[in-house]
Amino acid sequence: MSAPGGKVQIADVNERNRRSLEDLGLDFLLEIDPPVALWRGRVDEVRTGLRPLRDHGTPGQLERAKHVLEAHQVLSAANPENAQKFAGVVNLLESEVAEKEDAEKR
Repeated sequence: MSAPGGKVQIADVNERNRRSLEDLGLDFLLEIDPPVALWRGRVDEVRTGLRPLRDHGTPGQLERAKHVLEAHQVLSAANPENAQKFAGVVNLLESEVAEKEDAEKR
């Protein structure tokens, strides 16, 4: 879902996760622990108010494979270095999705 002017902020990121997000170039798309945020000082309160999303059923193998492929394609587009890092994975996932789609048609 998108919201005009909306932002994605990541709270309480440890150093390892911060490095991973930055290595993937996601720091250009996300605000990582922004110093000024509405939730600052209220993380525990916000967490206690979180509720699970409605269950839409467990996705099948094809849906999961498509989701993982799309995620790697987005990461590849976010940072030129990612395209090189994930080229093999993307090719493998594209083949897997094509095989699963063919199997479902039969």
